[in-house]
Amino acid sequence: MRNSFLRFTFYVSRIMKRRLNLDNYLMNNPIREMIQRKFVANYMLKASKPMDDYLCLEIGCGRGVGAKVIIGMFGARRVIAFDVDFSQIRRAMKYVARRNLLWKVSLFVGDAERLSFTDNTFDAVFDFGVLHHVLDWRAALKEVKRVLKSEGYFLFEEPTKPILSLPLIKRLLDHPDEGLFTADEFKMALREAGFTLRSFKQADGIFIQGVGFSTCVTSLTG
Repeated sequence: MRNSFLRFTFYVSRIMKRRLNLDNYLMNNPIREMIQRKFVANYMLKASKPMDDYLCLEIGCGRGVGAKVIIGMFGARRVIAFDVDFSQIRRAMKYVARRNLLWKVSLFVGDAERLSFTDNTFDAVFDFGVLHHVLDWRAALKEVKRVLKSEGYFLFEEPTKPILSLPLIKRLLDHPDEGLFTADEFKMALREAGFTLRSFKQADGIFIQGVGFSTCVTSLTG
């Protein structure tokens, strides 16, 4: 009985490790980097504006591509980026160091549900496909609103519940059910957090992307 339990534990751990590795690979590979730069960031830039002299926050930095994009394409003065996984912080440090960006990028381990910053700190906050990993993503949105300055930008890109709920995707990838949302649920949560939508795009239940505007107005437009 004990040997059977140990074998079961071993196989479960191997399956979970493979799922986590696949998820990391999908978010940290050259194709993803190209999509993030040429399509996602281009859309965000057109829906917002250049961010010269902006102090920006990135939620879930991964291996550091987002920080490079925020500086290179948006012109941010400085980027503070965090990830819940320390191994990703190590990767990001190496990535930005090789590109001589350490003087513009600060990296740390953090939690999107409890941001360790005072109110009205950032000019813009970026989310490159991270919030669907967060158990209480609504709380994370409220934290984003709290740390944004008035008229600050929240720029986001996320896969949505219909695609992430497919049996094959659920088998291959490790996403918490609590973190899944539809496009309408995300828009409603943005409104409840206090954002006005400047731009919003969705693709057949696969993904959403857009730009929210931090104001005192709590209604959505667009």
